[in-house]
Amino acid sequence: MKSSIVKSYILFALRLLLPLIVLPVLSHRLGAAGFGSVLAAQSLGLLGSLVVQFGFHHSATRKLGLAEHPLEVDQIIGAVLAAQIVTAALAAGLMLAGGAASPVIGTDPVVLFSVLLVGLGAGMSPAWYFRGTGRAPTGIALELAGQIISFVAIVALVRGPDDLILTILLIGIGPALGALIGIGWMLRERRCLIWPDFATVGAQIAGSFALFLVRASSTGMTIGAAWLASLLMVPTEVAYFGVAAKIVSALTMMSQPVLFAMLPVAARRAREGRRPLLKTATKWAGLLLCLGLVSAVGVQIFADLFLTVIFAPDMAAAGPVLRFLAWVCVLAALRDSLSDLVLVPMHRDKTVAACVIFGAGIALLMAFLLVPGSSAWSGAIGMASARMIGEAVTILFMSVAVARIAVSGGWAPPST
Repeated sequence: MKSSIVKSYILFALRLLLPLIVLPVLSHRLGAAGFGSVLAAQSLGLLGSLVVQFGFHHSATRKLGLAEHPLEVDQIIGAVLAAQIVTAALAAGLMLAGGAASPVIGTDPVVLFSVLLVGLGAGMSPAWYFRGTGRAPTGIALELAGQIISFVAIVALVRGPDDLILTILLIGIGPALGALIGIGWMLRERRCLIWPDFATVGAQIAGSFALFLVRASSTGMTIGAAWLASLLMVPTEVAYFGVAAKIVSALTMMSQPVLFAMLPVAARRAREGRRPLLKTATKWAGLLLCLGLVSAVGVQIFADLFLTVIFAPDMAAAGPVLRFLAWVCVLAALRDSLSDLVLVPMHRDKTVAACVIFGAGIALLMAFLLVPGSSAWSGAIGMASARMIGEAVTILFMSVAVARIAVSGGWAPPST
């Protein structure tokens, strides 16, 4: 297990590093306004990918971790693939509508097609299959391969502001190719894939709905924030907030290898009872909190130097936003520990969903209240404040939920 986590971290670090490397390239070649447009389009595509995934990266991983017969594995894979045909169609409609609603993105057919590539490519990645079968590093490697394709193409082909549309297209090509490679690999391994009936597909979607709400509410505000900002701010402000959000998101995502590797283990511990689950959750939650604190403090020290040396001069105004938003790293570690290491393994999916939906709703409300205007708390800082308030509310409600379970003695092993 420790070896798998170490390998996952190495690959995951590379996966997070590539987007950070390409950010200064784009800021120099596209300018702040063009950079903001690219971030908004990519943000909308990643938001659509949440709909395509529909919580399967958690629910399918958990089911595969508990599967005891190869036939069960084949049934799970068939049900997820069939369900993703439905969720992909839904996501496509939402992404097209979201692009048309944003003045920064617009209705250019190539731009909208590129947004679809980002959303469908990232959403259809079968990394859940490799995580659930004990090969989390393989799933990450496939996603990394897609990012490398986009990175190389952008560095080679993007030269100036006139290449704005080409940039968005290249960002989408990599994830799409990575997903196709991964699905082909999975299907080659599972030669007896069992295609489900409509009832099974419906059950798969319904069974993952709560986790979809959790995922959409907890990370939707993170990856979709640049698109939301494009509805409320000019492209340059979108760029300031977007680059800060990208950096902070990369730091908070450093916890994902632990969560991916530990979810199947925590699900088995939950089946054994309260003590094994809490022992496992406490151990790994401490690691996540340390990572979050180190990340936040590191940003306070190096933010200005990082932006000045690496990014174009017109991105220096992102410094205060980045330093302020960095404290989300600590809040995200607390949220992930409570949800992915305790509540989700206990099959308290609806409880988690309720907490994160309420927190996301508060964040969305605060964004519309804080971003407009000309005060010190408006614009990009307002978006960062809204994010932090939403995270804090989510953690508060999750803590109350865990405390209520402890008081009521509701730690009985889940039956499903």
